[in-house]
Amino acid sequence: MCGVAVTRRPDLWAAVLPRAPLLDLIGGIRDPYLEFVLRKAWGNPDVREDVQRLRTLSPYELARPQQYPAIYIQAGANDPRCRPWQARKFAARVQAAQRGAAPVLLHVFENAGHGAGTSDEVHAAQDTEWLAFLAGTLGLRAT
Repeated sequence: MCGVAVTRRPDLWAAVLPRAPLLDLIGGIRDPYLEFVLRKAWGNPDVREDVQRLRTLSPYELARPQQYPAIYIQAGANDPRCRPWQARKFAARVQAAQRGAAPVLLHVFENAGHGAGTSDEVHAAQDTEWLAFLAGTLGLRAT
């Protein structure tokens, strides 16, 4: 949802922080697991109307040259559900499309999976970076 929000209405956000995101619904069809998920949740990639609808919901397809807010994307190198290529591909497209000064950053964590597939230590590092980016972007300071 973060990817859809930032590509459709970037003006509404100061920062957007997708974690373990699914960002390319059309490209995801080429991945066996994601094809299964996409068919169940969003539609049949063999039906033209369903593909057109997927295109309107796919952040990768929605990204275009415009001013984006600060974006920090996190992915796990070993995530079998939201594979890191999704985050890498989207980050590259939005970086190329960025017309503003805000950063578009990506961190793919090694030894990180999806939820239970990630150690407590890596979870703590992910949370720390995520919160630090958000606090810094919003200008929040510890008192």
